[in-house]
Amino acid sequence: MSYFGLLKGYPLGDMEKGERNRLFVAEGLFQNIYVVSLKTGLNQVYPPKDPPVPRPTKVLIDDLHKFLLKTFEHTIYTPFYEFFVEFNDEVFGMDKATEREAALKYFKVLADHIITKVIRIFHVHGDNGDIKRVKNLPKMDLLQGQREALKSNLTNSPILLPYLEGNSAYFNSNEAKLAEPIRSFLEFEMVYKILLNLDDMYGFSSKAQKGNKALVNDDKSDSLGQKHNVTRQREDIKTEETERTSSTKSDLTERTPSPKKNLNERTLLSEEEALRYLIENVFSKKD
Repeated sequence: MSYFGLLKGYPLGDMEKGERNRLFVAEGLFQNIYVVSLKTGLNQVYPPKDPPVPRPTKVLIDDLHKFLLKTFEHTIYTPFYEFFVEFNDEVFGMDKATEREAALKYFKVLADHIITKVIRIFHVHGDNGDIKRVKNLPKMDLLQGQREALKSNLTNSPILLPYLEGNSAYFNSNEAKLAEPIRSFLEFEMVYKILLNLDDMYGFSSKAQKGNKALVNDDKSDSLGQKHNVTRQREDIKTEETERTSSTKSDLTERTPSPKKNLNERTLLSEEEALRYLIENVFSKKD
């Protein structure tokens, strides 16, 4: 079941927040939960002193996220195809070890671009005095956790109202793509798709398994392949983006040789060159 347009006809934007939340709870979109501060003593946890707080259900959170993935499928997958077309050309003829090293370079640059720096999660092993081992949480685990947080943020943002009202015109407008939190959602998902597939192909995380085709399965490749002719698409995108990114692209082009030219001089790109290439060819392609 999709919740898109479930409350069509309700003046959600004109309602007070409390009234709107009561409606959401009555419709099963929100649930009342008790929130306890971490500073609260154990003997004060129950019975709770404060009233319950309405929060979106997981079903609603997942449904809104799925709706946005489908609505902005073209925007998300365009840089995905662009990246792998260019990447395949770059690694053509490399041995497996060198190819994996090139992929790892891009994986690290992309992951560092979207992983939040607010918190760091790590494990400490060993209790033999000063001898300890610090192990960072795998990047894909961090990204999956960050993705869940972003999904929750989407449901707690103003875009929930046009979604429940069934306002297709809003989500098809350029205004929606440029507004937060959709812009952050698009940037994260574009990069996340690339990282997930690089991880699946080269096994950078401990959980990566060969044969995992969750994102690039035959059905998805066929359906999107028919919709997006990569060669034609690249020309269309360059035409559409000329006015918006011409100054940035020309500046980057003057300072940075293309990946193909770099291969004539060295086997792998430096981190700076990789980042500039991604900014020019991936992050700027938001139609």
